Amino acid sequence: MNDTLIINPFENDIVSEPRQVEKQAVSSLNEKNLKLLLGKFKRLQTGAFPRKAKLPHAQFVISPQAGYGKSHLIGRLFQIISGQATLVYVRPFENPATCWKSILLKTVQELKFPDDVKYECSREDRPSQLEVFAHGVMVGLITEAVKNGDINTRDKEFNKNLKKLKIKDLRKKSDFLKKIFHLIPILKSQIERKGIRLYSSSRSWLYVLFSCVYRNDIDLRDSCEAWLLGSSLDSKIAKRIGIRKQDIPGFDMGEAEAGETCKHRILDLCKLAGFFRPFVFSFDQTENYGKDKNLAMALGSVIQVLVDESWNQMTVITANQSPWNEQIKLHWEEAFLDRLSPPMELESLTRTQGMELIKHRSSPFSRKEYERLIRDQDWLEEIFKVRKEVGVRYFLRKCSKQWETVMGEHSPPEDMDAYYLSSIENVRTRPKNMLFDPNIFYWLIHEAGAANPDCRIEKTENSCIYFSLLWKIDGREIRFGLENGSHWKRWQAIQRRSENMQRGDSHSKTVFFRTPELKEIPGPGWKTAPELRAAKQSHLHIIPLNRQQVAKIYGAYDLYLKAVEGNLKLNTRDVISFVYEKLTWFWEMVLDPMTLNPTGMEEDVEKVTPELVKEIRRIVKTHRFMGVDDLISRLSTPVSREIFHEARISIPQIRVFGGLKNTVVQWQS
Repeated sequence: MNDTLIINPFENDIVSEPRQVEKQAVSSLNEKNLKLLLGKFKRLQTGAFPRKAKLPHAQFVISPQAGYGKSHLIGRLFQIISGQATLVYVRPFENPATCWKSILLKTVQELKFPDDVKYECSREDRPSQLEVFAHGVMVGLITEAVKNGDINTRDKEFNKNLKKLKIKDLRKKSDFLKKIFHLIPILKSQIERKGIRLYSSSRSWLYVLFSCVYRNDIDLRDSCEAWLLGSSLDSKIAKRIGIRKQDIPGFDMGEAEAGETCKHRILDLCKLAGFFRPFVFSFDQTENYGKDKNLAMALGSVIQVLVDESWNQMTVITANQSPWNEQIKLHWEEAFLDRLSPPMELESLTRTQGMELIKHRSSPFSRKEYERLIRDQDWLEEIFKVRKEVGVRYFLRKCSKQWETVMGEHSPPEDMDAYYLSSIENVRTRPKNMLFDPNIFYWLIHEAGAANPDCRIEKTENSCIYFSLLWKIDGREIRFGLENGSHWKRWQAIQRRSENMQRGDSHSKTVFFRTPELKEIPGPGWKTAPELRAAKQSHLHIIPLNRQQVAKIYGAYDLYLKAVEGNLKLNTRDVISFVYEKLTWFWEMVLDPMTLNPTGMEEDVEKVTPELVKEIRRIVKTHRFMGVDDLISRLSTPVSREIFHEARISIPQIRVFGGLKNTVVQWQS
């Protein structure tokens, strides 16, 4: 079969990851809105360091309906300002009580993406956003200290040369790094002298940033990440990093205290950004907030705080017009609405722009297919016969049908199964987005679980700080916690609380989920390990999920969000009923008695190896264009699709095209 026929280039019409959007395909489309956003962003880049720039509003982008390119516009913005800003794409939070915790978790996860949006995987010569941010702030502070005379140097070109040093080069200068480490008390004074007051001490922040970028110690860097997330640390490791005791969060914080800590982390990051470059926060898929008044109000409160209290950042919020007016806006206080800019309305596509889009989408394939597609343009005339302009997604779907007609292809039936499999594959192609996400698990237990008519679901009382939701089913009580940390004191407290609950009800248990990147509980060497292991056999049900299971769960949520946004003509109730049936294996895991291997499946044993990456590179480079199934079958040792994509992201020359029927890869020199 001709390789060009194994995928429809117009089939994928939904942007799920702004960093991976195609380059600008249509000249002038939404160019006015893009320029407005860039103009606002430039205001954050003016003035002497440290900057204390503030924008009076969050930038509000509205679409007449789904399919006009909200996420694509964010992607174009990200592409242009990549390297000039720290980029954070915020997916919907599901629990109003933990909104700041969710936003901070997503922020830290986004900080671990490569600083250059062209890449999906960080490495020494492609540092992460966190490494670049930490390095930029440290260099900015040293530069200020030299200017102020607090650091004396005989080298007149010191600041200029320092700014030229790349992170990988500076890491090799161990003597110089030791000097920087010992200069942190002086650098701390640069922050305070400028009237910048951080919620956690400047000293703790600088030692954390130093360890994030310059120390080659995985345990220390993991602990720094935990601190950034507002989690507690052992006093010994905190002391090794340089964090003051008063800056160590408590291990038994309730939702309100944890929320304040997480909010303060974000505000502090933005203040420190004044020594380097601004943040851009993008709140997309906002239709999901319209399903609950408290969710909508929590979003409004978050926007107000970011606008009123945060420096050196631009917040962009997108919405579809009808859900915005009918489900979100009516729940917002006047103060929330005042924090939004005048709406920037997305534009429709003209016929001329449509031709540009056809050529752009066909370009990865042969010119022959493009010419066959446009040879007879009656179908194009029909599209623009009634209206001179149409939505981008509407146009792409018309192109998709015409492609199938010309190529003699037949689309699979657009049923829920096809959409679900496509959503799972969509998740697989973005391994970074398969990290622990409490919002997905909250939705799974709270909304998808409600499809069981025998299950009564309640939110737990505020005093129950370790658990978020309660199931009452078949005379049992099951409490769910959404804990991604690995602090032994926290887990000891969870275990004891779980044990107390079981004493009152021997049929009750508590349930927690662990995704593959999270540390095992209990950790190696924990003194509390024996009692935790005993609890895991009795009442503390910690369920480790492997990559394939995570892809199925996250794919279910991806399908649900597409329905909520109006990207698919599916009723959300039907989606939830469908998902409930598809995830029968998951509900069985939750309801089954405690076992040593609660998943009923072997744990992940597959790993990405240098040999696997080399083999994938060689095969794709040789064949240039091929389906993922075909590629995997050619590997000397076949691997799962999850592992394939995890290995593939480290090869920037490989581009992925996804559709309902196939996922293909193409080598791009």
